[in-house]
Amino acid sequence: MAGINKQVKGMVDVMELNKDQESKVLVIKKNQYIERQMILKQIGKNSPEFNDKVKKLNKASWGEIKAICTKEQIKKWYNRAKKQN
Repeated sequence: MAGINKQVKGMVDVMELNKDQESKVLVIKKNQYIERQMILKQIGKNSPEFNDKVKKLNKASWGEIKAICTKEQIKKWYNRAKKQN
């Protein structure tokens, strides 16, 4: 789960999240990780069903993150992704 802390730190840096947002995003990301591990144990990796469930999980988690961040913060995150490509 160390990777989760690194992910959230990156989001804090890019999106300029406040402490409240940071703690909420951390909970969302940890829950996402736990759910993904459960899916992995139930289905196994790299199957169409696994990919579909993980895609839905990621979409739901991102929806939760969007609900606690401003539009400007979300825009900063998307712009960061565009700059990396």
